[in-house]
Amino acid sequence: MSSALAELPDLIGFFSYSREDDEDSDGSLSALRERIQRELRGQLGRSTKTFRLWQDKEAIAAGTLWEAEITTAVTQSSFFIPIITPTVVRSPYCRFELDSFLAREAALGRNDLVFPILYIKVAELEDSERRKNDPVLSIIAKRQYLDWREFRHRDISSTEVREAVARFCANICEALNRPWLSPDERRAREAGEAERQRQETEVERAAVPRKKAEEALARERAEEERRRREAETARQKEEQYLGSEGQATDDARWEARAWLIFRASILVVAALGASVIGGRTGESIVIILIVGLISGWLVSKIVGGAGTKLGLFGDMMLGIIGGSITSYVLPRIGFILVGGIIGATINAIIGAMALQWIVRLFRTSVANRAP
Repeated sequence: MSSALAELPDLIGFFSYSREDDEDSDGSLSALRERIQRELRGQLGRSTKTFRLWQDKEAIAAGTLWEAEITTAVTQSSFFIPIITPTVVRSPYCRFELDSFLAREAALGRNDLVFPILYIKVAELEDSERRKNDPVLSIIAKRQYLDWREFRHRDISSTEVREAVARFCANICEALNRPWLSPDERRAREAGEAERQRQETEVERAAVPRKKAEEALARERAEEERRRREAETARQKEEQYLGSEGQATDDARWEARAWLIFRASILVVAALGASVIGGRTGESIVIILIVGLISGWLVSKIVGGAGTKLGLFGDMMLGIIGGSITSYVLPRIGFILVGGIIGATINAIIGAMALQWIVRLFRTSVANRAP
């Protein structure tokens, strides 16, 4: 949870200056520090116990190691107010203080906690080349500093000075109230962010094989669907082809049967005509027809039929034709087994069987010659 530096239980600022400059101005810098401290305490709503602006003249006791004390004070500070004068720019102690707080500022994760006050003119600060080559001046120039040169000879209690101090302190309060994470909170957030990124990376890595498997399954299903459609299309085409071919075959079959019926009818008429010419009576012709039909049916059962493409009908036609022919031919060659209906039936059976075998031999011969 983000907070602000202004919410720290103990808020400390660091006032960096040159003692020589303070002594030469009869304590004006110390008075300025006191005025700033009072103004900041009021704007921040703090008590004297929870807020102070550190100054080495008051805080460092006699005989204390100066560097260790400065380091401790800097590590406890939340903002830094350097008083810029030629003496400060050339002082290694003041440079040490500035460098120490810049490290502290970086540790806090901020870059807006240094508030310089230009107290006496520094020629190097107005020279870009010299300013660039001086570490302290280059840092000061990058920060928004307050030009105090016109106020340094005025009474610290004057209205103009108080108003200038109030504006300066308002800028400091604004910076201290900006959202901020402590180093521990920032490390925890960074660790959480790193963990989140790690988990996202693991999820992404785990998703890669799953995604590839899903893509492969989708491709396989698409391929199966394509094959199914192709098979369905081929089946429909085959059905259409077979339907048209079957229709053509049926048409051809019926045409063949009609032609055979026509020829058989001619043969029957011819046979009957021959019987009439041969002196057959109407009664004999009727007997030949009946006997021929029966003989054709019997022959189909005896030899298996199928002598023609007309099935049983064709076999019966063969019986009539055979009966007509044999009833006319056999008596003339002297082949008479017995007379009457029995003799006619035997003659018709002999003729029907003979024609069946002749037709079978003819069809077999044609089939063998076919490519």
